[in-house]
Amino acid sequence: MTEDVPPPIENKKDALWDTPHPAVQAFFDFYAQHVHEGSPLYSRADVARIVHDFAGTRIEEYSYHAAMLSDAFDRLNNEVFVRNVKRGLLAVDDSYTIGPETANKILAIAADFPVINKYIDDEFHAWSHNPETEKENEEIRHVLDLANHDKIREDQWLNLAMPPDLQHLVELKNTTSIHTTIIKSAQALQRLIDPNISEKELFRTALAVESVYVPLLEINGFDAFAATLLDKVLCVRLERSGNQEALKKADTMLEALGDRQSIEDMAKRLPAYLLSGETLSESIVDSSSYETFFYHGASESERIGAEDNENFDNRLIDIIGRIKSRGSLAKKIILHEKNEQRGLPTDVLGLTFVTNSREANAAMFADIVSQLLTME
Repeated sequence: MTEDVPPPIENKKDALWDTPHPAVQAFFDFYAQHVHEGSPLYSRADVARIVHDFAGTRIEEYSYHAAMLSDAFDRLNNEVFVRNVKRGLLAVDDSYTIGPETANKILAIAADFPVINKYIDDEFHAWSHNPETEKENEEIRHVLDLANHDKIREDQWLNLAMPPDLQHLVELKNTTSIHTTIIKSAQALQRLIDPNISEKELFRTALAVESVYVPLLEINGFDAFAATLLDKVLCVRLERSGNQEALKKADTMLEALGDRQSIEDMAKRLPAYLLSGETLSESIVDSSSYETFFYHGASESERIGAEDNENFDNRLIDIIGRIKSRGSLAKKIILHEKNEQRGLPTDVLGLTFVTNSREANAAMFADIVSQLLTME
C-alpha cells in the first residue's frame, strides 16, 4: 500500500450527504481506508480479488471499483440512496482519480444489483408457490424464511433445489451487465466460504448460485467460474447433509495424486504424449486457491488436415483439461458405494479434445492410437 495517502474524505462527508445512511457511512469509510491512488483496488477486498481471479482483463478496470463497493450496492433499494451513492462517487474525484465518466460506469453496474436481487427474490417466491408442487410449497417457504430459525434438515440440504427458469434468465442476461453478473457471482462465492454466514443465508445463496449465477456465467463463457461455484455449493450440501466421510475420501484421493504443481504439469504435458503435433498454447484458467483446476490449450495433429495443409485451422485441436473437484468426486464416491461398485472412481483427471469436423475427429483418434503404439 502506498504511504502517500490522500486526505481522508470524512471532512467532506457532512456537506455532501443530506440523508445519512449506515450503508453510505460504510461507503465513505471503506474508501477512506482502502482506496488509495496508485494501489491495486482488488488487493484489500475478497470480492474484487475473486473477480480478478476469474475475469482478469476480460472486464474493465472500473468493475473492480464496483466490486470493492458490492456490499453497499446490495442496499440500492431506494432512489434516495441511489442519488447519494452517485454524489459520493463523483465527490471521490476530488481526492482520487476516478472521474465522472468512470463514476457513471460504476453506477450502471450498481443499478443492476437491485434488478438481480429482485429477480432472485421473485424466483424464490415463484418456486415456493408453484401450483404443481403444493405439497412441498410450505416446506420450501419454511426453509427460505429468514425469520424462521429452525435448523434445515439433512435431507433438505441434499435434495431441495430450485430449477432455473431459462427463459427468464435470458431476459435477465439481456437487461443486465456481465460485469454485474461476475461481481454478484464473486460475492456469492465469498459468502459460500464465509464461516459467519447464517444457515438460512447460506442455503439461499446456494440456491441462487445453482439457479441464477451458474447458468448466467455459462451463457457468458465463464465456465471455470461456474464450475467452481457449483463445486462449493456441492461441498456445502454434502457437509450439511451428513456426507463428511465421502468428502474425506475425496480429499484422500486428490492428495494421492501428488502436489498441485505436479498435477498441473502432468495435465499440460499429457496432450504432447497423445498427439503427434506441437502444443501451441496453454493456460491455467484457475488454480488451487479454489480447489478446482482447468487447463485450456491448443495442439496440432500431423494427421489432421494432412490433405489440406494450407488451411492450418483445420489441423488445430482445442484441449480442455480438468481435475475432478472435491465435491464432484465425493458425490461420485457416494454413487459408487450406493451401486456397490468395487474400488474407487477412476476419472479424476480428464481431457476433452475438440475438433471442427467428424473427419478431423477420426484422424485425431488415429493419431492418438499411433502415438500410443509407438510408446515404449
